[in-house]
Amino acid sequence: MRFSDIKGHARELALLKRAASSGRLAHAYLFAGQRGVGKVSTALAFAAALNCEKNLGASEELTPETAEERGTSCGTCKTCVSITARTHPNLILLEPDEKGSLKIDRVRDLQKSLNFRVEKGTRVAVIDSAEAMVRNASSVLLKTLEEPPAGSILILTTAKPNELLRTILSRCQRLNFRPLSQILVKTLINESHGSSFNETEAEIAARLSFGSIGSALNILDFGLIEKSREFLKAINAISAGNPEGLFKVVSAFAKDEDLPELLGYLQVSLRDMALRLEGAKELTVTEPGEGLVLKKGARGGIKEVLGLYAVVEEVRKSIASPSNGNKVLALESLFFSIKMGTRPSNLNAFI
Repeated sequence: MRFSDIKGHARELALLKRAASSGRLAHAYLFAGQRGVGKVSTALAFAAALNCEKNLGASEELTPETAEERGTSCGTCKTCVSITARTHPNLILLEPDEKGSLKIDRVRDLQKSLNFRVEKGTRVAVIDSAEAMVRNASSVLLKTLEEPPAGSILILTTAKPNELLRTILSRCQRLNFRPLSQILVKTLINESHGSSFNETEAEIAARLSFGSIGSALNILDFGLIEKSREFLKAINAISAGNPEGLFKVVSAFAKDEDLPELLGYLQVSLRDMALRLEGAKELTVTEPGEGLVLKKGARGGIKEVLGLYAVVEEVRKSIASPSNGNKVLALESLFFSIKMGTRPSNLNAFI
């Protein structure tokens, strides 16, 4: 894994390259950003740069030219290959268990590993999804951050930095990994999947991903676009006069782990409806028959469509961390808004 393999995040990569070439390293880094934007890949590329045999064997004076070269890895030496494979002894990768948590015994095992002497290079310990640490595990890690072992650095990755202890945050150098552009996500989809998906599917996945290539690929690989279309059909069935099915549908979708993506597709559909009403159908990505059937129809105009788009955005934010609102009540409010063609005066009252 090399820095050149990472897409986007130019500012963050430049900072890490300078640190690798100069040897002026923080004892702990926090890579914060949504899932699927390249945080762990960047950590692996950083570990490779710090341990690449080319860099460790370099003897020439550090100049702007050699600094640029020494700030990255060759990608071909035995060390680089083993770091990419996650098997090098100078790389420790700690990930949540199958239940999504990081317990204290695993953090203590990490501490023991960090106490072993580093023979060559820099040991890099990566704690992925650090917000998954239980409270006592976070407290144990704090001691390591306060007294970091020589020759080692820690990298914590998280999509929810607000869930980490403030004392942990204060002891890490933070790098924020921003969402990738939709154009870049679509380009990466085409590069990785070739002609497996058509342009429309790639465009929809890029919009639904909210800047995460990992999410975009999951959307395509697990058929979430078709699932989203079924979600819209269920809403239309309720709006058309099947209110008794509302609570059953709400209950089912409230338990669905793909609900954020389903709501994202609903927003894409509403966006396209607004574009068609404004005479810009060439900018749409969904088919006209895939959208919502609104109570007021076209007579409701752009105001109704944009009002419902705002409701969906409020619902999407309300059920996400750190709000973690009641999904059932939020969806009931949303479905009633769509059926009645109006938005509630205070959505928070329903959540």
